[in-house]
Amino acid sequence: MSKSKNLVVRLMSKKKSEEVRPLYDRIVVKETISENVSESGIFLGESESDGWRRGEILKVGHGRVSESGKMKPLSIEVGDKIIFSSHVGAEIKVNGQDLLVMNEDDVVAIEE
Repeated sequence: MSKSKNLVVRLMSKKKSEEVRPLYDRIVVKETISENVSESGIFLGESESDGWRRGEILKVGHGRVSESGKMKPLSIEVGDKIIFSSHVGAEIKVNGQDLLVMNEDDVVAIEE
């Protein structure tokens, strides 16, 4: 294969990475899975009884439009560790990574 054809094949095979930008008061969250392990090393699994999940905020929207028409910034920031209900969020896949998109109102607490 000639050098120019080889270059074209290599350029065509490179996949552009995907990006996602949440709108308004939406956030993008990477869920953190906690491993519940007993003292003897037995994996206990995720407790479904409490109904709460945890995650880290990867991206935030610009804010919420108030009744007066002004943009109100979100009270949570990228990097915050959050707690949210197990019944919220739209699941998406970006660059092979499973993420959630949800509204700021779906967050019940920030871990400090």
